[in-house]
Amino acid sequence: MLQIAVIRERKEEVIKKLLIKNFDASDLLERVLAIDAEKRKNQQELEALLAEQNTLAKQVGDLYKSGKKAE
Repeated sequence: MLQIAVIRERKEEVIKKLLIKNFDASDLLERVLAIDAEKRKNQQELEALLAEQNTLAKQVGDLYKSGKKAE
């Protein structure tokens, strides 16, 4: 099984080696890389949102500690 990191780093080499086995994977690998790029973008957005959530939770905790429950 091919790992996505290998495909990402050495796409042309992977295509050439698959052609030896009479398997034209250029279109398929392009789709795989596009999906991977979208996944990585979504993962970065998720991590940014989680960091923001942690920051807000800490601020709420600090407000409770200082007795400002109304805020």
